[in-house]
Amino acid sequence: MKRQSGFTLIELILVIVILGILAATAAPKFANLRTEAEGAALKGIRGAMESSVSMAHGIWLALGNLGPASDIIYTNNVSISMVNGYPAATATGIFATLDLTSGIYSWDPLSRMVYKSGVAPATCGVGYTDSIGLNIPPVTSAPVYSGC
Repeated sequence: MKRQSGFTLIELILVIVILGILAATAAPKFANLRTEAEGAALKGIRGAMESSVSMAHGIWLALGNLGPASDIIYTNNVSISMVNGYPAATATGIFATLDLTSGIYSWDPLSRMVYKSGVAPATCGVGYTDSIGLNIPPVTSAPVYSGC
């Protein structure tokens, strides 16, 4: 009599069930990584905004621009629109200072947000509000990344 070796059908089904249970518990943990990554990218953009606001204001002061409500400065061959000594909430203002990869992020003039291209600005972006007076810094909003 010849002995056969291999797995029985029940053993194979048991392995498949165990793998299914493992996949069902691990999948939600990996599914949320994209949203967290988008959030981290937007937090980085907010930090870059705050840093570029400080740098542009310092350059504006160093050039002797103390009085006018708006001005234009030039850094790295980029023209930056200024309001009250800080980058303006425009594509030629704060967005120009960020040097973001073209096509991935855009500027929305209505909501005044840097947002991920292809989605609604209010669901995946960082807001920026103009300075309201000399030596009053502009405001950046907390990133929104619910719909990235």
